[in-house]
Amino acid sequence: MIETLTIYFAVAVISSIIFYSIGGIVMNILKLSTDNPYLKLFTNLLTGMILSVMIYSIVITCFNTVMIGLLIPIGFILSIIIKQYRKRERLIETMRISPGIILLCLIILLLISGFNLYFLWDTNNHILVPPEDDKVFYARVADYLNYSRIESSYLDYFNNNRPEPYHYFEIWLTALLGRFTGLNTLLIQQISINSILSLALSFGALTLVNHFKKVTFIDIIICLLFPFFIGIKFPFIPHQLFHRFDYYFFLNAAVYQKYFIINLLVLASSYFFMTKRPDIALIILLPLCFFNFALLVSITVSVVIFCLVIKTENRIRIILASLLSFVFIMLFYKLNLRTDVMLENPPIPSLLKDTLTSYSNTIIAFDINAKNFVQLIITFFPFVIVFIYLWKKGTIDSYSLKTLTFLVLLLFTISSIEWSIFTKKVNSIQLFYNLSVPITSIFFFIISILFIFRLKNLKRYLAYAFLGIWCGYCCIYSSKGLNNTKEESTNNYSPEYLKSVNNQIIKLSNQGGYMGYKNHKNIGYMAYSYKPFLALIKNNINIILIEETKDITPETDSIFLSQQKTFLKVLIFNRYIEKQKANNTFITEEQSRIDFIKENHLNFVIADKNIVIDSLLQKIIDTTFIDPNNGEKFIVLKK
Repeated sequence: MIETLTIYFAVAVISSIIFYSIGGIVMNILKLSTDNPYLKLFTNLLTGMILSVMIYSIVITCFNTVMIGLLIPIGFILSIIIKQYRKRERLIETMRISPGIILLCLIILLLISGFNLYFLWDTNNHILVPPEDDKVFYARVADYLNYSRIESSYLDYFNNNRPEPYHYFEIWLTALLGRFTGLNTLLIQQISINSILSLALSFGALTLVNHFKKVTFIDIIICLLFPFFIGIKFPFIPHQLFHRFDYYFFLNAAVYQKYFIINLLVLASSYFFMTKRPDIALIILLPLCFFNFALLVSITVSVVIFCLVIKTENRIRIILASLLSFVFIMLFYKLNLRTDVMLENPPIPSLLKDTLTSYSNTIIAFDINAKNFVQLIITFFPFVIVFIYLWKKGTIDSYSLKTLTFLVLLLFTISSIEWSIFTKKVNSIQLFYNLSVPITSIFFFIISILFIFRLKNLKRYLAYAFLGIWCGYCCIYSSKGLNNTKEESTNNYSPEYLKSVNNQIIKLSNQGGYMGYKNHKNIGYMAYSYKPFLALIKNNINIILIEETKDITPETDSIFLSQQKTFLKVLIFNRYIEKQKANNTFITEEQSRIDFIKENHLNFVIADKNIVIDSLLQKIIDTTFIDPNNGEKFIVLKK
């Protein structure tokens, strides 16, 4: 365990230095400098990461990446901030940070690395256990980016790719470090990448604190725990009124990795709002459209509306940057010959038609909007109370906070309307997950800073005590959730079985088959994250479902039905059978399975407990390992 920690901690440290240096060089070229050590580290680190992701994705995909579009907001930002008369300082001055800041960085990286590794390490059996399926999926997408050089969340190693957009920033970072280190992708993601992103998030929070007041030791502790902040869940509130899957206030980035870049860019945007530069604050949000496809409409529409309603410097440039970003992304996914995204994500007119011409879909859309509206009121009620208190005291920058508040409310509203009227029930339930949660986190953080800063001695200490209790609750809750996931993974398999599979996988190719789940939900997970423990053994493991899914009963909910049918059709083995039928070579599913195994050179098959191994498959079996805990079979095939 110490050896693993040392290796991946070192990767985090070296990568942070490189990203910081790249960002520092860019800041020096642009003649931008600051004496604020927190802002300097935050800006250089974030800039270095974004540029590295953009350049690496362009190189690895041979210019076939949506990240090319980052040149649009970056270009407009440069057109606003570049000033010819500025004097460039020496590079060493731009890069210099104090020993105290360096020590704080190392402490943060070490603590986060150790924290993440702890929840991967089974102390009883001395083996690594995987995190939940989503985390494995992110790592598999990173592997796939490096393997196929195709930017896609649809993992197809058999040349029938239908690329689909996803949230790529953190995944591209993982792919980048995985390529240059050759280390296990899942461990890089969970230990190294999470540490680097937590470092940036902590210093972004300290930057905001430092804007309002002098940073204290208590502030450092709170900002260190900022990635672990989590809201309170109220199970007694009926789901008829309130989304039962949503948390009051926010979820933490340490558990939900895709929140990191949203939090980071919203922190940067908030800083510019506080410094009375709403033009830069708005453009800084636009890269989120390229990093997370789900934010495309919410961000661009909100930015345009904001510019039309609020007096903003460089208004025309901001609107143009927003519109060009939207158009570029839509054209990229529509015209890209390697991308079929529009088949599974119908055009807007089609979605509107489904919603407005179907009574059941209209009711669902209305229900989602009503819940979002109630949740919006409940979430912002505490903020309104604090806002009024600060306003009456006359101690807040009314313009900066007013504009930021308006943007947050606008993003909430646009997201709510968009995701519910298009009858995307899952996305609507995850409204707070994808956008509103991280934005609310930052807004809550800023309000808290202002509130505490204006309090007198005793009240200030009481407020710090409350935040301290909240931080403790957040860490305990996060730890409990991660521990539950860890225990579930640990109890699923026996150590002997895992070691046997490990020894075999090392010698076999990365291609294998899977037979098991008989319902749509589980197929959805397994099609992307087959057997999470395999991701800790070897990179680029590809396990494909080798069962036909025609007998699987889809969900009856009208919102899910068409999406499920489409998903089942595009599964690779289903398409293989359809192709055989079209060529009149189909005999039986069992024979097609053997044909598929031979054509694609599969070396092994994993079968769940209740799966009956047919006679044709039995003839090509070399060795079988059976897990005594759950009856899973790992089958090595004859070469």
